[in-house]
Amino acid sequence: MDSGNRVFRKYVQRLLAGVLDNNTDSGQVLRGAAFSFIILFLGFIATYASQVFLARFSGPYEFGLYAYAWTYATGFASLLPLGFNLAVMKLVPSYSAQSRWSHVKGVLLMTPVLVFAVGLVAGGMGAAGVYLIGASIPPGYVWPLTIAFAITPFLAILTLFHGTGRALGSVGVAFAPKAIGVPLAVIAAAGIWVAAGKPLKAIDIMVFSLAACALFAIVQGRLLHKDLPDNISNAPPAFEVRAWLRISLPLLFASGMQLILNYADIIMIGYFMTPEDVAVYHAAARTAVLISGFLIAVNALAAPSIARLHAEGRMADLQKLISRITHWIFWPSVLATLIALFFGDFVLAVFGAGFAAGSVALSVLAMGQLVNAGAGPVGYLMTMTGHHDASALVFGCSAVLNIILNAVLIPAFGITGAAIATAITMACWNLWFILLVRKRLNINCYVFAAAHYVGIQREKKI
Repeated sequence: MDSGNRVFRKYVQRLLAGVLDNNTDSGQVLRGAAFSFIILFLGFIATYASQVFLARFSGPYEFGLYAYAWTYATGFASLLPLGFNLAVMKLVPSYSAQSRWSHVKGVLLMTPVLVFAVGLVAGGMGAAGVYLIGASIPPGYVWPLTIAFAITPFLAILTLFHGTGRALGSVGVAFAPKAIGVPLAVIAAAGIWVAAGKPLKAIDIMVFSLAACALFAIVQGRLLHKDLPDNISNAPPAFEVRAWLRISLPLLFASGMQLILNYADIIMIGYFMTPEDVAVYHAAARTAVLISGFLIAVNALAAPSIARLHAEGRMADLQKLISRITHWIFWPSVLATLIALFFGDFVLAVFGAGFAAGSVALSVLAMGQLVNAGAGPVGYLMTMTGHHDASALVFGCSAVLNIILNAVLIPAFGITGAAIATAITMACWNLWFILLVRKRLNINCYVFAAAHYVGIQREKKI
């Protein structure tokens, strides 16, 4: 027994040493992820707090109208950057490595102009569409949806700047404005409104959101350009828009498929059910997303390391990196999932009366997020190693599956059916990616294989 305890202690000590050692790939990723996770954690708290505040002071009906309209705003905003939010993370480092500073400046100057112009046109067309078919839309949705399309140009810019900040290595500037600034500004505006004795309606919340997104789009743009190195800021801009589009547009397809995966459930609940049902499901979905917080944080930092190790042909080191970070993604997610399973009704009750009805949906969504965490950074393993075609196929087929399952299960089982559809789809695309990564890269990317691999490495050293 004592010898077993000694082996276990050595295992834990060496595992922690690898995490804390900045000279290892996993140590660098997890040290960086610590700062990223703090920013994202604060963002999750701010966003979650804003949702709780808005739900409690607006009520299920108005909160449901807001949640439905906000889903449209965030969904379209993920498409309007035309894939540049992902492309800049490849273009800026590539140009920088070649000292092509004029091209870096060109990317930084031109992409916001293109994205905002596309956002204005698309937002105007969306608002016009709501006006034209307004008679067929339930009255409560019309104005929130109209304002949602007015928000999309600014949300699109925030989405682009998120990618730009990551490309420039400015993690705080990349994450904080949208994740922390916008929800806190909405809470402040709504709090003043409620304190003045005015009822909080979905239209009011959308107007506050519009103002917050516009404000922080300007702030984030200034922050990104304020501290640019002289070799970039002093260089004359050079533009290769066609070349940029050849990189960004294929990425747009994957973003579109992920859009469906992320938002089809809420949109279809809004079609089949009431605003109150949308509100309850939105609260459950927002809570379940907290489980994947560490996955998102680590993925944000792991992607460049994955690309670098693959490019250098260091596949054993890549396997070691994936094994370690999958461990550190999964086990915090297990704890969060257990909380959702056993205390979900208490957690959802903070949104107000009636929201605890989403506890079953929360449990199902939590299990789906746990599968997602258990697969580790499997999606980035595909996209960062040049397998974009396979990634697009996986996301495309998964999006179709998600729509079909939602269409069948929501009428039969309500919001629980939507949760089942989302969880099944999440499990399917993660399993598909795991098999593809194993076949194409010979990398084991799921938590139990990761545990086995890390254990073997420790035994060799012990």
